[in-house]
Amino acid sequence: MINITKKQHFVPQFYLKQFAGENGMLCCYRKNDGKQFSAHPKDICFKDYGYEVQASHGKNKFILPNEIEKMFSMIEREYSTVLRSIVDKCLINLDKTALICTLKEKEVLASMVANFISRNFFVVNSFIDEDETLDLLQNKEIIEIDNLLREMNLGNIRPLVELSQQKIFLSPTEDGITKKITGNLLNLNLSFFVTKSRNFVTSDCPVGYNCSTEEFFMARIPLTPRITAVYSNSEFSRQFKNKSLLIEDRFVKKINQDYFNWDIPQLIIAKSKDDIQMLMKKI
Repeated sequence: MINITKKQHFVPQFYLKQFAGENGMLCCYRKNDGKQFSAHPKDICFKDYGYEVQASHGKNKFILPNEIEKMFSMIEREYSTVLRSIVDKCLINLDKTALICTLKEKEVLASMVANFISRNFFVVNSFIDEDETLDLLQNKEIIEIDNLLREMNLGNIRPLVELSQQKIFLSPTEDGITKKITGNLLNLNLSFFVTKSRNFVTSDCPVGYNCSTEEFFMARIPLTPRITAVYSNSEFSRQFKNKSLLIEDRFVKKINQDYFNWDIPQLIIAKSKDDIQMLMKKI
């Protein structure tokens, strides 16, 4: 019997753990009802069987269960390793001229940020096009396979088509949205903002961004309560390219407030209750 992962996280646990307090818990604020609560990283930012596709036949509920989860598990190991390396170098080289990322680390970080954007269910649902699925199902070869499956009483081809679309969409190596976002980010200037006092908060949609239909102009993601990675195409950002920069509390406040005001995130996540309280009071 296949052991299917029930809690499928759209924000990875290895990332959420960066914001946990000494007790391993996160401080959370839910925007729709104003509730504040503590939670373990495994208990938030997930959807039960979120990346699974319903099977059309047989005793298994899903087709190729855990296919997306296995892919995420493999790439998250590399993401986690590179994240730790970048964070360490940012703190060591604070406000110095040393460059933070190697070329490989830049590529992995951009892939991680793209993955965080595309795996969010709000984004997945907005990009998976029903019309495109219907078009694929009209393909001559797919019709032949579909007919064969039906004749053999093995269901139909649609679940496999939907899973294939989803995997291409979410894969960092396939020629889909995630790979395109990674390429866009690598064309921007990458800097690292560091705070010594007020903490950065994050959310259930960690990557804030401005973009057109074709490219990103800016993206930023808190990596830890002390460090935020910023991608920008502004001329000003060129002087801080691939460097860490200590910023004042007022800029940390602005970044945190942007998370709170953005309409997509519904859950604000912080290291401490004080971080949430300061955000709510707009200090």
